[in-house]
Amino acid sequence: MSSSPNAPPLMSFTDLMALEPMKVGPSGQATDQNRFRSLAAAWAPGVRNTRSYGGHTMAQAVYAASKTVGKGYTVHNVHGNFSLAGLIDRPFIYTVQRIRDGDSFCTRLVTVRQSKEKGWGDAASRVDDASCSGICFTCICSFVNRHDDADEADVDPDYAHRQEESNLREKFRSVLGDKKPIDHRMAPGVDVPLYIALEDEKGLTDPCPGVSVRRVDMAAFNAPLASSPTYTRDYRQLQYYTTIGALPSIHEDPNLHFCAHIYAIDRNSLFAIAYALDIQDRLAKVASISISVIFHSAPRHLAFERPSSEGRSADDQQRWFCQEAGTDRAGSGRALHVSKIWDERGGDGAGARHVASTYQEGLLYVPRKSSSSPSISDAGGEHKAGGGLKGGSQEMPFLTKMSEEERLKLKRGNGKL
Repeated sequence: MSSSPNAPPLMSFTDLMALEPMKVGPSGQATDQNRFRSLAAAWAPGVRNTRSYGGHTMAQAVYAASKTVGKGYTVHNVHGNFSLAGLIDRPFIYTVQRIRDGDSFCTRLVTVRQSKEKGWGDAASRVDDASCSGICFTCICSFVNRHDDADEADVDPDYAHRQEESNLREKFRSVLGDKKPIDHRMAPGVDVPLYIALEDEKGLTDPCPGVSVRRVDMAAFNAPLASSPTYTRDYRQLQYYTTIGALPSIHEDPNLHFCAHIYAIDRNSLFAIAYALDIQDRLAKVASISISVIFHSAPRHLAFERPSSEGRSADDQQRWFCQEAGTDRAGSGRALHVSKIWDERGGDGAGARHVASTYQEGLLYVPRKSSSSPSISDAGGEHKAGGGLKGGSQEMPFLTKMSEEERLKLKRGNGKL
């Protein structure tokens, strides 16, 4: 199988998030410790797409903010808003404003821009606001000062850890069975039927750098709910994710582990809403407006490496997390994606720990049924996704323009792209 023409090599998450302080002054010898630029190109989902994946911008913005906090502070919530689409042919520039530094909490505001000119040369490390485009992303992130067990050491054990009980393997037995995360299909570049058919038909894969994401086929779980009046509310999508390449230990750089979660949770998130609303074949525009992520657990529960004391082989040291997603509100052209992040504690699901929650507002545009059926996008024409809209992070990539007859044939499985 081949990768999309625009997909960079599958680099490690550590390399993908690499930052350097911006240079200041005429000689460029000094650096600004509150301003950083990215060193690796962001991923662009889909074929012939030049707009960057929104999860990259958000994760790296938080990582830039983490460079300005003291040792022992880890991010516990982030609230971000997208305003312009990012481009993959130039670095992101992250400006961190120190809102407050307290003994227990500190707060940072991060604004993200890109140069008006494409390129990755040395000149890109000295751009100023005048040579930058408008702000494409803004976030407020809060960091808490706690060591791995400090949050529970002085708390009544009856109240130290409360959550909804969930055995994922039991609840989703019809779709999980005895499969390991790696046994599930790689998440498609864009999670809509036409794009999945494109991948299958042309032997195409569109892997995401930095993280490995596996999409669970939920048909056996969701199909019995189809006649229920609460189908949209009860619909679920699961995906597993882990990092590519080794990360520094959770003690050495805990915020990089947290940022890997932030990066992964935006993967195809809004398309899960489309399936819940049964509009996956009719989407014309999709874009992220805002995302909030709240971490509930101590760093050790969010680390991607497994403690060696668990007695696992070297090949099984990587920890997978499971994102359980759904929606409970849509209207006015917008919808809410809600998810819980679970640590299955070794893959058997017993006593799964709820380690984080996410809330994402997205724009979903579906033309009236009386309108002519649109292609997912119009090659050579207006970009039909977030890049052409205010507030867009996720792009609907360009697909081959098709007639309605071709679309129907493809959906039935007897058409050729």
